[in-house]
Amino acid sequence: MKNPSKSTSSPEELAARKAVRDEELRNRNEYLDIAERPIIVDLSRMGFNVNSVWDLKAKYANYDGAISILLKHIVLDYPDIIKEGIARALAVPAGKSQFGFLISLFESSKKSNQPQFREGLASAISELAGDEDIDQIIRLITDESHGEVRLYFVVPLMRSKLDKARVLVDHLSSDPTFAKEIKARRRRRKGWTGSEGTKH
Repeated sequence: MKNPSKSTSSPEELAARKAVRDEELRNRNEYLDIAERPIIVDLSRMGFNVNSVWDLKAKYANYDGAISILLKHIVLDYPDIIKEGIARALAVPAGKSQFGFLISLFESSKKSNQPQFREGLASAISELAGDEDIDQIIRLITDESHGEVRLYFVVPLMRSKLDKARVLVDHLSSDPTFAKEIKARRRRRKGWTGSEGTKH
């Protein structure tokens, strides 16, 4: 028996709605292409020929020469998804010297309306962080004002061999915000033993 509350659409209506969605997608892609053009032009001048900043990692094994361009443009006014791509592209060894700058951007973006940019920054910080940065990671992950994006910082904590990092992971494993993420990562990393086998 058909659900009387569920309306049916004719093939023509479905096709018309699809056409509208397709047109909206084309318009959005065109808008993003135009918006991204300044950084694409600058990258091209440096010898990095990509259609989007998101393509850098996939196309170039080494794009150290593009770091200065990424840093120039990450503070400019771009749509959220483009700024996220710039932030993620900085998560390479040559970007490590800008670790403090990325944290500064992350913290100052707290009140922005660019959630994807914040995720990109958090991802880059997570990838670049080493044991020498654990105090800053601990500060970020324990600051509840940063919200659920803090989940990215579980990775460098679990990667660390420092006792204070692993002790905090054990503590956070009972926090509803982090419990599921930590449990899943522990399952993938068989033999992870909490605070055992650590160093100070």
